[in-house]
Amino acid sequence: NYNQIALSRLPISIMGDYTIQTIRNSSESKINE
Repeated sequence: NYNQIALSRLPISIMGDYTIQTIRNSSESKINE
């Protein structure tokens, strides 16, 4: 079912966005220091 595939991929995309934000924030913090 397409809906099941979309729901299963949604958490992955959310985690991916969260990981990217975390990496960006940590990189900016290191640069500022």
